[in-house]
Amino acid sequence: DIERRGYGDVSPRSSYMRIFSIFYIPFAIGVTAQIFGRITTVYLKNKKEMDENEFLGRRLTAADIERMDYNGDKVVTKDEYLRFMLVSMGKVTHDDLDRLEILFDKLDRVNDGKLDADDIAAISDEE
Repeated sequence: DIERRGYGDVSPRSSYMRIFSIFYIPFAIGVTAQIFGRITTVYLKNKKEMDENEFLGRRLTAADIERMDYNGDKVVTKDEYLRFMLVSMGKVTHDDLDRLEILFDKLDRVNDGKLDADDIAAISDEE
């Protein structure tokens, strides 16, 4: 049993309806928020994928090559290309990549630019 008051406000009259409303209203709000959250997630995921495809499908310019040249030697290596693309697509930051390079250098105990069994042995010997 529902009663109308004032400007069309609706409120439950019986105590059973009031108790039911105490539980139903927060539940309904939560379910509605979850539905909108899922719809938003799907939309944003599709938009991000479309933006990435557009970015990957465009032509490179001389300005892009200049921006890719991370070390300034006028040549773009595969590493510089990957760094530029990952940062441009928002997958990582330059700081993330710099930290990973530092970690790699610490793990590369024999300083040959590769990680292999010799590096693992050098780390094991130090421990």
